[in-house]
Amino acid sequence: MSEARGEPAQPQATHGFAIRPSSRVISLFNDRTCSAMELKGKKVTLRELRQIDAEPLLAHRKCNLTFFEKTLPKLPDCSLTPEYIGQEIERNRCRREEGSAYRFGVFENASGDLVGEAELSKPEKSCDPRLGPHYAIGKRHCGQGYATEAVKLLLEYGFGDLQLDLVRTGVLPDNCAAVRILQNFGFQEDGVWAERLEIQGVSRDLVAYVLSTKVWRSGDG
Repeated sequence: MSEARGEPAQPQATHGFAIRPSSRVISLFNDRTCSAMELKGKKVTLRELRQIDAEPLLAHRKCNLTFFEKTLPKLPDCSLTPEYIGQEIERNRCRREEGSAYRFGVFENASGDLVGEAELSKPEKSCDPRLGPHYAIGKRHCGQGYATEAVKLLLEYGFGDLQLDLVRTGVLPDNCAAVRILQNFGFQEDGVWAERLEIQGVSRDLVAYVLSTKVWRSGDG
Protein backbone atom coordinates (compact mmCIF):
# COMPACT_ATOMS: atom_id res chain seq x y z
CA MET A 1 0.00 0.00 0.00
CA SER A 2 1.50 3.25 -1.04
CA GLU A 3 -1.18 5.90 -0.77
CA ALA A 4 -4.38 6.77 0.98
CA ARG A 5 -7.52 5.34 -0.58
CA GLY A 6 -10.96 6.70 0.20
CA GLU A 7 -14.64 5.80 0.18
CA PRO A 8 -16.06 7.18 -3.06
CA ALA A 9 -19.64 7.33 -4.20
CA GLN A 10 -18.30 5.44 -7.23
CA PRO A 11 -16.00 2.87 -5.59
CA GLN A 12 -12.24 3.23 -5.91
CA ALA A 13 -9.47 1.35 -4.07
CA THR A 14 -8.96 3.20 -0.95
CA HIS A 15 -3.88 0.41 0.74
CA GLY A 16 6.08 -9.65 23.70
CA PHE A 17 4.81 -6.31 22.51
CA ALA A 18 5.13 -3.26 24.71
CA ILE A 19 2.12 -0.93 24.68
CA ARG A 20 2.08 2.48 26.33
CA PRO A 21 -0.96 3.41 28.47
CA SER A 22 -3.91 4.58 26.37
CA SER A 23 -7.54 5.55 26.86
CA ARG A 24 -8.51 3.37 23.88
CA VAL A 25 -9.13 -0.35 23.76
CA ILE A 26 -5.94 -2.08 22.64
CA SER A 27 -5.64 -5.79 23.22
CA LEU A 28 -3.31 -8.66 22.42
CA PHE A 29 -5.32 -11.37 20.68
CA ASN A 30 -3.91 -14.84 21.33
CA ASP A 31 -4.31 -17.86 19.10
CA ARG A 32 -2.35 -21.04 18.54
CA THR A 33 0.32 -19.29 16.46
CA CYS A 34 1.08 -15.95 18.09
CA SER A 35 -0.26 -12.81 19.75
CA ALA A 36 -1.68 -10.06 17.57
CA MET A 37 -2.41 -6.47 18.46
CA GLU A 38 -5.93 -5.15 17.89
CA LEU A 39 -7.29 -1.61 17.53
CA LYS A 40 -11.05 -1.78 17.97
CA GLY A 41 -13.53 0.63 16.39
CA LYS A 42 -17.32 0.67 16.10
CA LYS A 43 -17.46 -0.79 12.58
CA VAL A 44 -14.05 -2.38 12.07
CA THR A 45 -11.13 -3.75 14.03
CA LEU A 46 -7.54 -3.38 12.89
CA ARG A 47 -5.66 -6.52 13.82
CA GLU A 48 -2.07 -7.42 13.18
CA LEU A 49 -2.08 -10.20 10.60
CA ARG A 50 -1.13 -13.73 11.69
CA GLN A 51 -0.08 -16.76 9.70
CA ILE A 52 -3.63 -18.14 9.84
CA ASP A 53 -4.70 -15.01 7.91
CA ALA A 54 -2.52 -15.86 4.90
CA GLU A 55 -5.19 -17.62 2.84
CA PRO A 56 -8.03 -15.14 3.61
CA LEU A 57 -5.67 -12.28 2.73
CA LEU A 58 -4.69 -13.98 -0.52
CA ALA A 59 -8.36 -14.52 -1.44
CA HIS A 60 -9.11 -10.85 -0.63
CA ARG A 61 -6.30 -9.60 -2.87
CA LYS A 62 -7.23 -11.91 -5.73
CA CYS A 63 -10.88 -10.85 -5.51
CA ASN A 64 -9.89 -7.17 -5.72
CA LEU A 65 -6.92 -7.50 -8.07
CA THR A 66 -8.38 -5.51 -10.98
CA PHE A 67 -10.00 -3.01 -8.64
CA PHE A 68 -6.81 -2.24 -6.72
CA GLU A 69 -4.75 -1.83 -9.90
CA LYS A 70 -6.62 1.45 -10.55
CA THR A 71 -4.81 3.13 -7.65
CA LEU A 72 -2.04 0.72 -6.59
CA PRO A 73 1.08 -0.67 -8.28
CA LYS A 74 0.40 -4.04 -9.88
CA LEU A 75 1.31 -7.01 -7.69
CA PRO A 76 3.80 -9.46 -9.26
CA ASP A 77 2.34 -12.89 -9.99
CA CYS A 78 4.81 -14.52 -7.61
CA SER A 79 3.25 -12.62 -4.70
CA LEU A 80 -0.16 -14.26 -5.12
CA THR A 81 0.61 -17.47 -3.24
CA PRO A 82 -0.03 -18.51 0.39
CA GLU A 83 3.71 -19.04 0.88
CA TYR A 84 4.58 -15.51 -0.24
CA ILE A 85 1.83 -14.00 1.91
CA GLY A 86 3.10 -15.95 4.90
CA GLN A 87 6.60 -14.60 4.34
CA GLU A 88 5.18 -11.09 3.96
CA ILE A 89 3.39 -11.39 7.31
CA GLU A 90 6.68 -12.35 8.94
CA ARG A 91 8.49 -9.44 7.24
CA ASN A 92 5.83 -7.09 8.59
CA ARG A 93 6.58 -8.33 12.11
CA CYS A 94 10.23 -7.43 11.56
CA ARG A 95 9.27 -3.99 10.25
CA ARG A 96 7.11 -3.43 13.33
CA GLU A 97 10.00 -4.35 15.62
CA GLU A 98 12.32 -1.88 13.86
CA GLY A 99 9.61 0.82 13.89
CA SER A 100 9.38 1.31 10.13
CA ALA A 101 5.82 0.01 9.66
CA TYR A 102 2.79 -1.14 11.63
CA ARG A 103 0.50 -3.19 9.38
CA PHE A 104 -2.97 -4.54 10.09
CA GLY A 105 -5.81 -6.40 8.49
CA VAL A 106 -9.13 -4.51 8.51
CA PHE A 107 -11.83 -6.81 9.86
CA GLU A 108 -15.56 -6.06 9.75
CA ASN A 109 -16.95 -6.26 13.29
CA ALA A 110 -20.37 -7.54 12.24
CA SER A 111 -19.06 -10.53 10.30
CA GLY A 112 -15.42 -10.91 11.31
CA ASP A 113 -14.48 -10.88 7.62
CA LEU A 114 -11.24 -9.41 6.30
CA VAL A 115 -12.31 -6.38 4.22
CA GLY A 116 -9.04 -4.52 3.72
CA GLU A 117 -5.53 -3.66 4.88
CA ALA A 118 -4.17 -0.62 6.71
CA GLU A 119 -0.80 0.49 7.98
CA LEU A 120 1.32 3.25 9.42
CA SER A 121 4.49 3.20 7.37
CA LYS A 122 7.22 5.29 5.78
CA PRO A 123 6.61 6.51 2.21
CA GLU A 124 7.97 4.24 -0.50
CA LYS A 125 10.98 5.44 -2.53
CA SER A 126 11.69 8.18 0.00
CA CYS A 127 14.24 8.97 2.68
CA ASP A 128 11.47 10.70 4.66
CA PRO A 129 11.48 9.04 8.11
CA ARG A 130 7.88 10.03 8.95
CA LEU A 131 5.22 7.37 9.24
CA GLY A 132 1.84 7.89 7.58
CA PRO A 133 -1.53 6.16 7.18
CA HIS A 134 -2.09 3.94 4.13
CA TYR A 135 -5.06 1.68 3.46
CA ALA A 136 -6.92 -0.35 0.87
CA ILE A 137 -10.56 -1.35 1.34
CA GLY A 138 -12.09 -3.97 -0.96
CA LYS A 139 -14.59 -2.87 -3.59
CA ARG A 140 -17.59 -4.59 -2.00
CA HIS A 141 -17.04 -2.75 1.28
CA CYS A 142 -16.37 0.77 -0.01
CA GLY A 143 -18.74 3.55 1.00
CA GLN A 144 -19.53 2.14 4.46
CA GLY A 145 -17.22 4.32 6.53
CA TYR A 146 -14.61 1.60 6.97
CA ALA A 147 -11.73 3.60 5.49
CA THR A 148 -12.55 6.63 7.63
CA GLU A 149 -12.60 4.54 10.80
CA ALA A 150 -9.41 2.71 9.81
CA VAL A 151 -7.58 6.03 9.39
CA LYS A 152 -8.95 7.26 12.73
CA LEU A 153 -7.68 4.14 14.50
CA LEU A 154 -4.26 4.48 12.84
CA LEU A 155 -3.99 8.12 13.90
CA GLU A 156 -5.07 7.36 17.46
CA TYR A 157 -2.43 4.68 17.65
CA GLY A 158 0.26 6.83 16.03
CA PHE A 159 -0.28 10.00 18.04
CA GLY A 160 -1.16 8.15 21.23
CA ASP A 161 0.77 4.93 21.70
CA LEU A 162 3.67 5.65 19.34
CA GLN A 163 3.82 9.31 20.44
CA LEU A 164 4.45 10.59 16.90
CA ASP A 165 4.61 14.36 16.45
CA LEU A 166 3.80 14.35 12.72
CA VAL A 167 2.45 11.93 10.13
CA ARG A 168 2.78 12.23 6.35
CA THR A 169 1.10 10.40 3.49
CA GLY A 170 0.50 10.77 -0.23
CA VAL A 171 -2.58 10.43 -2.39
CA LEU A 172 -3.35 10.49 -6.10
CA PRO A 173 -4.64 13.99 -6.89
CA ASP A 174 -7.79 12.65 -8.59
CA ASN A 175 -8.75 10.41 -5.66
CA CYS A 176 -11.21 12.93 -4.23
CA ALA A 177 -12.66 10.55 -1.66
CA ALA A 178 -9.26 9.87 -0.10
CA VAL A 179 -8.42 13.58 -0.09
CA ARG A 180 -11.73 14.29 1.65
CA ILE A 181 -10.99 11.75 4.39
CA LEU A 182 -7.56 13.27 5.04
CA GLN A 183 -8.89 16.83 5.10
CA ASN A 184 -11.65 15.84 7.52
CA PHE A 185 -8.94 14.78 9.97
CA GLY A 186 -7.05 18.06 9.53
CA PHE A 187 -4.37 17.02 7.03
CA GLN A 188 -2.82 19.84 5.01
CA GLU A 189 -1.18 19.73 1.57
CA ASP A 190 2.61 19.59 1.73
CA GLY A 191 3.91 19.56 -1.83
CA VAL A 192 4.04 16.93 -4.55
CA TRP A 193 5.94 13.65 -4.75
CA ALA A 194 6.83 13.47 -8.43
CA GLU A 195 6.40 10.16 -10.29
CA ARG A 196 6.11 8.24 -7.03
CA LEU A 197 3.90 5.34 -8.20
CA GLU A 198 3.52 3.38 -11.41
CA ILE A 199 -0.21 2.82 -11.95
CA GLN A 200 -1.32 0.80 -14.98
CA GLY A 201 2.04 1.46 -16.66
CA VAL A 202 2.06 5.22 -16.02
CA SER A 203 4.24 7.05 -13.48
CA ARG A 204 1.92 9.10 -11.29
CA ASP A 205 2.55 12.03 -8.95
CA LEU A 206 1.19 11.98 -5.42
CA VAL A 207 0.08 15.00 -3.43
CA ALA A 208 1.72 14.92 0.01
CA TYR A 209 -0.38 15.59 3.12
CA VAL A 210 0.79 16.13 6.71
CA LEU A 211 -0.90 16.21 10.09
CA SER A 212 0.73 17.28 13.37
CA THR A 213 -0.19 16.02 16.79
CA LYS A 214 -1.09 19.60 17.75
CA VAL A 215 -3.68 19.87 14.98
CA TRP A 216 -4.95 16.35 15.70
CA ARG A 217 -5.48 17.07 19.39
CA SER A 218 -7.07 20.44 18.71
CA GLY A 219 -9.77 18.64 16.76
CA ASP A 220 -10.19 15.95 19.46
CA GLY A 221 -9.39 13.26 16.88
